[in-house]
Amino acid sequence: MRPPFQAPQPKLNKALITRLTTLLTQAVDFQNKGDNEKAKSLYQEVVKLQPGNFDCWHILGIFEYQNKNYEEALKLFRKVISINPRFAPVHSNMGLVLQDLKRYPEAIASYDKAIALDNQLFAAYNNRGNAFKDLGQLEQALKSYACALTYQPDYPEALYNLAEIYKALHLWDNSLTYYDRTIYAKVDYAEAHNNRGLMLQFLNRVDDALQSFNQTIAIWPDYAPAHSNKSLALLLKGNYKEGWEEHEWRWKMKEFTSAQRNFPQPQWTGQGLDEIEHSTDYLRNNNLIGKTILVHCEQGIGDTLQFCRYIPYLVETGAQVRFEVQASVFSLMRQIISPDSLIKQGDPIGSFDYHCPLISLPYALRNRLGDIPAKKSYLKANELKREKWSNKLGIKRKPRIGIVWSGNIHHHNDLFRSLPLQILLPYLNRFVQDFELVCLQNEFRVGEREFLMQIPGWIDSSQSIEDFEDTAALCELVDLVITVDTSVAHLSGAMGTPTWLMLPFAPDWRWLMDRTDSPWYPSFKLYRQNGISDWKSVLDRISKDLNSHFGHII
Repeated sequence: MRPPFQAPQPKLNKALITRLTTLLTQAVDFQNKGDNEKAKSLYQEVVKLQPGNFDCWHILGIFEYQNKNYEEALKLFRKVISINPRFAPVHSNMGLVLQDLKRYPEAIASYDKAIALDNQLFAAYNNRGNAFKDLGQLEQALKSYACALTYQPDYPEALYNLAEIYKALHLWDNSLTYYDRTIYAKVDYAEAHNNRGLMLQFLNRVDDALQSFNQTIAIWPDYAPAHSNKSLALLLKGNYKEGWEEHEWRWKMKEFTSAQRNFPQPQWTGQGLDEIEHSTDYLRNNNLIGKTILVHCEQGIGDTLQFCRYIPYLVETGAQVRFEVQASVFSLMRQIISPDSLIKQGDPIGSFDYHCPLISLPYALRNRLGDIPAKKSYLKANELKREKWSNKLGIKRKPRIGIVWSGNIHHHNDLFRSLPLQILLPYLNRFVQDFELVCLQNEFRVGEREFLMQIPGWIDSSQSIEDFEDTAALCELVDLVITVDTSVAHLSGAMGTPTWLMLPFAPDWRWLMDRTDSPWYPSFKLYRQNGISDWKSVLDRISKDLNSHFGHII
């Protein structure tokens, strides 16, 4: 690192010059060694002796920014500007502080000032692009990143940010091109390899995605997102042995959907079971008798409905099992385990020897693709709820179909896994001529309910659905469920109701690839898109299959 610039100081005596030179040399040396605290104290001495040394004030501001002392950083940067207002880097760095404070318009103004002073300051263009991106102004962000590349064509950060922007703009090929350019510019850019893998998996190029995830891990062995992404690609391909092992990395991700439970007891990862090849042999020669295992739910309701099937198998190992579940499915889970062993999430847990996240059970039980416990049904409706809904629906005069077109709006993949109602409506208007159509979801997007009420014979049950027991009763009372990938699909499958699942082009890992059935749910038939967001091909095939399934003319 070069010594900081020393602003001209009149009447510096020889002793002071010698002292400043020594301090600056030592400060730079400590800074180069990464000892910023010692460097900071030396720079502070410099500015006491030489208050006009704006370069040192600037470095002190950078130290405060790195330590997230944002207000102090702003104070120091303003000090620099008061000494030398034409020093472009300080305006750029002030933009970084303001951006971290989410003061985006001010940040952009600072970047503009830096660029006005030095139009080749490529980092300022890149950082300004980030501020526009944070504001949701993607086109402006794209232009700013492109300006950075004008002055530094192989600038990896700007190339990477362009890849991210093109992805956000749904320009998939452009995005992939810029991930490739990023990696060409900086071959060890781990995040670029990882996100390139995600882009490839989104395009259903799963083998290529796996290669990118492996390259990421080779560069950064402890990078949890790459391991987690690799696990989902492996599971999608049906490699459950390695996939479940890698899936445990999810707990090391900073932004995982469920918080890790930090119990003093160890996680159960199969302790007490012999080293066996297949989970169908769990019961042989194990030492779990007398041990209590707490299994706790994670992620969404659909995950609980899917993976609760493992609880009876864990009980059969001889362990005492306690199962903590979300309140919304608490009553349903009484069919899975004794009510005395069931815990509502948030209630006292009691003592136990081991704990295990619910979706870690396949890993602990050494589950493989051919070992999935796949009974035709393992949940059923409450009789009183069934009677309630039977009375509400009345006499069935035509085959009855339950419909779900959208899931949780906050799901990370909602845009692609939920079916826009305007695409579905023309098909519903045709289906209603031959079928009773029953709404199985209780959440609507703006304006949807009003559109649906215009369909003659449409049965809107949503306002009377109080819990999943109600949905379960409805699933038993319909002849077929047609749904997107959401919790109702798992409930319907767990109950053995014939279910046609509409999947996006890049499906979730659990639905595997290139097949129309599911090893998880024998009653399922899978309908996959032919291309990204191609719901028409899915609905056209469903229309055709309804004809043969029920013998009607659709």
